[in-house]
Amino acid sequence: MLSEFRSAMRWIFSLNRRLLKVVPWFTVCSVAATLVSQLALLLAFVLPLKVILLLGSKGVPRYFPDQFQAFDRQSLILALSGLAMLLFLVHLLFEHLIGKCVAAGSRKLLSRSSKMVLFENQDEMAAKAYQRFSRGLASLVFLLLFIPLLLWLNPYLAWIFIAYVLIVVNGSVLLAAFVPTFQTHLTNAGGRVATLLAGVGFLLCFGYMVAEFLWLQAPSVLVAVACLLLLRQLFRHSVSIFNDSLALVERRRQLSALFFHGQRLIELPRHGFDGVWSVVEPATRDEWLLKALSDVISRSFAIKAVRWLQLGVTDVVAYRVVASDRGKEECFLVKVFESNRSAMAKHEATLLVGQANLPTLELLGVTDIEGRFHCHVFALDSARQALGKKWPVRCQVARCALLACAPNEDLKALFRRSKSCLAQRMERDVLRRMRCLLDNPAHLEELLHFEESFDQIRELISRLPMAFVNPDIRRGLVLLDDHGRVLVCHWARWSLEPVGSGWPTEERAINALDEAYEAAAAVRSDLAEVAVSQLKLAALLFAFERSCKQQDYHGAADLLGRINKAFADSAGE
Repeated sequence: MLSEFRSAMRWIFSLNRRLLKVVPWFTVCSVAATLVSQLALLLAFVLPLKVILLLGSKGVPRYFPDQFQAFDRQSLILALSGLAMLLFLVHLLFEHLIGKCVAAGSRKLLSRSSKMVLFENQDEMAAKAYQRFSRGLASLVFLLLFIPLLLWLNPYLAWIFIAYVLIVVNGSVLLAAFVPTFQTHLTNAGGRVATLLAGVGFLLCFGYMVAEFLWLQAPSVLVAVACLLLLRQLFRHSVSIFNDSLALVERRRQLSALFFHGQRLIELPRHGFDGVWSVVEPATRDEWLLKALSDVISRSFAIKAVRWLQLGVTDVVAYRVVASDRGKEECFLVKVFESNRSAMAKHEATLLVGQANLPTLELLGVTDIEGRFHCHVFALDSARQALGKKWPVRCQVARCALLACAPNEDLKALFRRSKSCLAQRMERDVLRRMRCLLDNPAHLEELLHFEESFDQIRELISRLPMAFVNPDIRRGLVLLDDHGRVLVCHWARWSLEPVGSGWPTEERAINALDEAYEAAAAVRSDLAEVAVSQLKLAALLFAFERSCKQQDYHGAADLLGRINKAFADSAGE
């Protein structure tokens, strides 16, 4: 960690030299403008406090500067109020000037590096990085200018500030070097840590100022107020230096390629052992697998065999684990989600905990690995991946079982409060786009018919019962047990849509919906008033929406004739 810290500091100094060498005048102007802007804003906020003090007194208070005593109270109030507004305008003017300098400086930096376009939004990233650099440099200049002023106003208070900052910086580096949890927290939430430490430091200095007034030799009230305001700004700018430096270091790979002429954009390793892949090492794998099983089942197991299962899902690792307890062997599926898949893990758990009768493995429990990765443990028993030639048939069986599963009321209410369904997502904007793009007369005619019945179709779809849609019913995620049951082992992207949504729209598959509907209607009472043509309409509309999202407008237009026919059949039944 100390090596990484030194490397980051060297890179910051190299970036400083590069930017000051290539765009010195833009940098000086932006730093000066930032200082003027911040000082103007500070004074614009301080002066109204003095106006309030004047409004609450009969004359000019004696603790005001002697120069103010020459003015009468009303004139002084008007002058200070006008000056506050003027300073705020100065702040806005210089902020505009900063934006101009940053934009011009970042353009010159990019042009001097002589690089082709490396990634999306690189101009915006360069401008933000240059702005952060300028702001951080301005904060550093602010500290160098005003710490001597604080030393002149109150030397002991200034030394307390300096000592506290040095202790916090060195202490944080050493603590991060020897305590991994603090290093992780500092990496993930460094800004919050810095703000918290700055607040503690400000309270410490404030406590010393109170002690000065109670037991020591205190300065005048006006000097104390000035020191308090100055301290607040010094701590704020110290935090700004840390946050801006951290933001630059986090983009070091891209910024080095953008700003340094001889450096290329280095791609991150795609097959490293960061994140969830850090737990797949055989030397440590069995340890966390045993802990996950004991956390979920509260029994002591001995692992007999572990085999990785290829699910084909990005950033999700799954194992088939055979473990024994008192001589009895049991088989489990253990899934571990990358930290950037935590929302998907919670989404899957919400469904599997709250809904019965799904064609899925039994979820035994949910835990975490190393406090970082969500982990789901399933009872696998004899289930195995359906990888043979008949896996498309198994997927069809799983969809039929899902169609026959009625969502419970609590889960429907929860989903409706959180997300929109197909009928709510149907908008006319996409039809306007298609009307501009399509040139096939047959397509345009079907589009016109669809537009005419658009509102009636949306109304019909909104009245249909809800059904589960799982886009991950596919090879590798469909299992088959010894009893011939078809089970789906991944539910991270489930949704509730009008019944029929998500069904394949190929001719053979859409014809198979008749039989699936009859089987589902036998166990779902809410399908008694629903016609199979309405399910086909929902399936076609769902596919139409998917094609439009992919901007496959020809594919979407090919569905319009079938959609119009399904609606006509639905209206006639």
